[in-house]
Amino acid sequence: MLEKDIERVLVTKEELQEKITELGAQITKDYEGEELLVIGILRGSVLFMTDLIKAINLYMEIDFMDVSSYGEFEFTLFTLRNSRLDE
Repeated sequence: MLEKDIERVLVTKEELQEKITELGAQITKDYEGEELLVIGILRGSVLFMTDLIKAINLYMEIDFMDVSSYGEFEFTLFTLRNSRLDE
């Protein structure tokens, strides 16, 4: 259905999955023996993060942060909310 709206594919599903697998293996190697906390920014990271944490062969904690933007002109104020900080 969406294929008709796509002019060209820059990265195939297979290429993306291969890179995620490589990244997961590198994270596994780099953080072996350490505590790992993976934090995703809601909402855009959910699908990517799901694939990434499946590719990491370590025990880990998973959390998400919500980012809100306020302002229209010279600057933007961002508010980060983390469920650990809200407890």
